[in-house]
Amino acid sequence: MIKPVIILMAKPPIEAKVKTRLTPYYSAGQAANIYKELLLYTAKWINELPKHYLRVLALAEQLDHDFFNDSAFNHWERYLQQGKDLGERMANVAQHYIRQNQPVILVGGDCPVLNASLCKQVLKSLFNNAESSDCYEYDSNQVAIVPAEDGGYVLIAMRQFLPYLFEGIQWGTEQVLQQTIRQLQSKNAPYALFPTLWDVDRPEDYRRWCNH
Repeated sequence: MIKPVIILMAKPPIEAKVKTRLTPYYSAGQAANIYKELLLYTAKWINELPKHYLRVLALAEQLDHDFFNDSAFNHWERYLQQGKDLGERMANVAQHYIRQNQPVILVGGDCPVLNASLCKQVLKSLFNNAESSDCYEYDSNQVAIVPAEDGGYVLIAMRQFLPYLFEGIQWGTEQVLQQTIRQLQSKNAPYALFPTLWDVDRPEDYRRWCNH
């Protein structure tokens, strides 16, 4: 039986340390509260996935932050992120959990249009059983990606640990998706690319969510 691991990469919602690009339009406190809303939204749809999914909260720091005592995170494993940049942190947590028949799905906490249905389609695409006509499939996909409008991605899933996915990438730039795909193509690694979504980084993104 396939036992997927879904990993939410998150930070403690501390004022002036999260969603800083929402300021100065919003105060640091408001930005932190918006991030809390996003995290709870993400936890809600992750909790809608079947029970055999292992849910992991991968925190950049403070495993015991009070916010994560919310019931939305009950029965989740916790993992302290390790690494000097986002690539190393994602690589370390993916390598920690991935096993045969235990694919890993990495998501951020700031995409309000991700949902459980899409996540299940992503998983199926890794095992040649995607049901979405919007998914550009390749045989025996090793990786599945949901791109972000800003040039990165909001989700990446893999059947086996591929370290090169996290190497030579200019994290935090609009080149992330393009460079990741280039790495896959250089290794002739088959992948599935899903339709592009958007996340909340700037004030206009939050307004878009409010009007969604």
